[in-house]
Amino acid sequence: MATPSKKIVDRAPMKKKLTPEMAKLVSNERKEELRLQAEVEVQAKRITEAEEAFFEEQRQLALEEADPDETLREIMIDLPSESPYILINGRDCYYPEMTYLVTKARFDVLQDQMWRAWVNEACRLDDRTANQYRRRLNARISRLGNVNDLGRSV
Repeated sequence: MATPSKKIVDRAPMKKKLTPEMAKLVSNERKEELRLQAEVEVQAKRITEAEEAFFEEQRQLALEEADPDETLREIMIDLPSESPYILINGRDCYYPEMTYLVTKARFDVLQDQMWRAWVNEACRLDDRTANQYRRRLNARISRLGNVNDLGRSV
């Protein structure tokens, strides 16, 4: 059975706790005025927060339209087991299986580095490809112009 999540309410600490004796001192009309005033203040705070969120979203959209290279993109770093991280400019470290929000230019660099790491891993695992630059060719050209690689005629 799922338990309901507890909602954390941001409340300012109360200066004085309202006691029943104090409540008797305030008239019913004044209590209603104070209740309405509290509701108005809470509504005003919610409106302000919504306006700030909308403004931030519109600012981000305007920034993306003005400079497409500065758009923020989300990227998850996917590296082979031999690569512990990607280090850019000696200071920015990106770890595997983590998600980052980066600019388009940084996104392109990270994509390229991940691709190179996987190509390197594939070459390391595939002996033929990895050793193709290290092994001796053993090619022979006969008098007739045939090229023999490791004794096989072509």
